[in-house]
Amino acid sequence: MQGYIGALRYYGTTLKRSLVLIMMLMVAIVAGMFLLPMIFRFRTEYTGISDNGLYFIFMIVTMFRAARKDTIFLTSRPVARRSLFLAVLTEIVSLAVVLAVSIIILQNVGYFVNEALKRGMPQYFGNVSNRRFFSPFYPRDSLTVLKNVFLRYLPMGVFAYTYACFVTRWKGWTIGISVGVPVLLVVLMLLPTVQEFLNDLGQLIDGGNPAAAMMTVPKWIDIIAGVVNWFRANWKKVYWTACVCCIPLSFLVMRTTRYSGT
Repeated sequence: MQGYIGALRYYGTTLKRSLVLIMMLMVAIVAGMFLLPMIFRFRTEYTGISDNGLYFIFMIVTMFRAARKDTIFLTSRPVARRSLFLAVLTEIVSLAVVLAVSIIILQNVGYFVNEALKRGMPQYFGNVSNRRFFSPFYPRDSLTVLKNVFLRYLPMGVFAYTYACFVTRWKGWTIGISVGVPVLLVVLMLLPTVQEFLNDLGQLIDGGNPAAAMMTVPKWIDIIAGVVNWFRANWKKVYWTACVCCIPLSFLVMRTTRYSGT
C-alpha cells in the first residue's frame, strides 16, 4: 500500500505543471473564440470545446511519460510493479475525470461570457449552438456531456498507456507492426481485385470487352464498404472489448520489461 501511495504521489506531482499548462492553453483558446470576432469583425456562435484535440494529445503524451520516464524512475526505487500499475490506472481515471470536469466548467464559463457579449455586441456574437449542453440551467444534460466526455478519455488513456508499454518493450517491432499491418491488410484485401482489373485492362487493350474492366472497379469499393459498415455496426463492442483487454495486457508487458537503471 505504501508503494502505491508513493507512486500515486509521484504521478500527481509530475502532472501538476502539465495540467496547469494545458488549462492555460484551453483558457487561451476560449478567450480567442471571443476576441477574434471583435478583432476581425465577423459574427460567430459559441460552439464549445468538448471535442478539442489538445486533450487527446495531452492524454497520449502523459501516458507515454508514465510508461517510460516515470516508470524508469519508480522502478529504481523499492516500488512493486503491481503497486506502480495500480497507480497508473488511478492516474488514468483521475485524469479523465479532471479533463471532463474542466470541459464542463469552461463550457459554462463560455456560455455566460457569450450571453454577456451578445447583449453588448450582437453584431459579433449570436446564440449558443446547442444551448442545452452548454447551459448550467440544464444540469441533466451537463451530466450527460460529462459522462460522455469521461467515457471518451478513459479508453484513450488505456490505449495510449498500453501502446507506450509496447513501445518501451519492443520499440522497433511495435512501430513496424503498427504501420505495416494496416498497409498489409489493405494490400491483401485489394490485391485479387487489382490483379483481376489489370487482366481485364490487358484484354481491353487487346480488343476485349470494356464492360468487363468497368465491372471490376466496384468490387474493391464493396469490400471496403463492407468492412467499414461492420465496424460501424459493432464499434462500441470492439472499442470496449479492446479497452478491457488492454488493461491486463499492459500490466503483463510492463511487469516483464527491464528498464534501464533497474
